[in-house]
Amino acid sequence: MREYTLPKLVGDVVAIADALGIGRFHLVGHDWVGIVAWAPGAKLPHRLERLVILNAPHPEVLLAHSLRSPTQFLRSSYAAFFQFPLLPEGVLGAGHSALLARALIKSSRTDAFTAEEIAEYRQAWERPGALTGMLNWYRALRFRPSLKQRITTPTLVLWGMQDQALEYGLAERSLALCNDRGLQTFERRRIGYSAKRPAR
Repeated sequence: MREYTLPKLVGDVVAIADALGIGRFHLVGHDWVGIVAWAPGAKLPHRLERLVILNAPHPEVLLAHSLRSPTQFLRSSYAAFFQFPLLPEGVLGAGHSALLARALIKSSRTDAFTAEEIAEYRQAWERPGALTGMLNWYRALRFRPSLKQRITTPTLVLWGMQDQALEYGLAERSLALCNDRGLQTFERRRIGYSAKRPAR
């Protein structure tokens, strides 16, 4: 589980850039990788040209917002369940990973996945240690370091308004931690854009 802590994952990002000989780079992250991407934005402004986040709240914002929003608290309750040892692996792996397959299909557009692709996902989930590795992203978040410093890297947040797990308020709270910020929202076929920059 400790291999999934933010300092380790940020170190992986930097190691990849170093291996490619890239000094400064653009960083784009979605979902859990988006949560990880906030950390270099806070800790490594000298390495980032720009930060782009897709539907992923800043780690310092998620718990605070959930405690103030009953609906977000309910949406996030599965993450609390994932903290238990072994039990989540049993539930998610039951019935040939039926719950995971159903969640993948229900959270995607119609016909996004073929039956063959779902079968490949199930095969991957059933590999030894695969489910534990997936759950460790959630379990390691409680060991995160403080990320309360402001983000000076130019940051754009892209937010799909139909997200089933995350409320829009998380985007607003996350952007409040950024000095140079923009927000683009997506709602079905309509796209709204607002660029928010601090007064100078």
